[in-house]
Amino acid sequence: MAVPMAEWVVAGVLHFLRGFDAAEGQRRARTWDRGPWVAPTVPAGGGAFAGPREVGECRVCVVGVRGVGGAVAERLAALGATCVGVRRRAGLDAPPGFAATVGPEGLDDELRRADVVVLAAPSTAETERLLDARRLGLLRPSAIVVNVGRGALVDEEALVAALAGGRLRGAALDVTAVEPLPARSPLWTLPNVLLTPHVSATSARFWPRMLDLFLDNWARWREGRPLRNRVDVEAGY
Repeated sequence: MAVPMAEWVVAGVLHFLRGFDAAEGQRRARTWDRGPWVAPTVPAGGGAFAGPREVGECRVCVVGVRGVGGAVAERLAALGATCVGVRRRAGLDAPPGFAATVGPEGLDDELRRADVVVLAAPSTAETERLLDARRLGLLRPSAIVVNVGRGALVDEEALVAALAGGRLRGAALDVTAVEPLPARSPLWTLPNVLLTPHVSATSARFWPRMLDLFLDNWARWREGRPLRNRVDVEAGY
């Protein structure tokens, strides 16, 4: 799942950095105005597009460094971003794509410095509402939140309030607290939200990869070798 999910994250980040939300608003209004891109007049952040930015300008905080998070960091780093990972076990070497990694105790400091926050962690007791109202308040108003982990990782009510109040540039969400997303949710109508129905992992190559993994693990089991993607029951994933 890591490859298509990481590509989805890159697309979500570019959506807001390049102002595709502003372009969609103009398309709906049948307006042709180059101003927001070539001569932006609105202040930076606050949900509004304030001119295009490059990935290479960005510091990206990736919560969860293995699998999906690692694939995200490799791709964004290749485009010039500085990626810092937040992992459960601090002190280990940073995987490819990461400039550094920190433990959970370093999350708040990284949020204060982040241009983009990518949630790619599983849902456990430790990660529930990891991005709560207090931590959302640490982010810059130009920050972008991306969630491809689980909806439970975010205090959704607090996220909606931050987005509606112009305290974030935007949010790219493939997962929500309740799925399907209820029709009454404000996430449907907020202009600074990119929303997909939990499909970031989909790809024509999904099932061939899954079959390859199954056959490899079957061979490993028959030969008594360690299996791939073992569940850590104590950790919860």
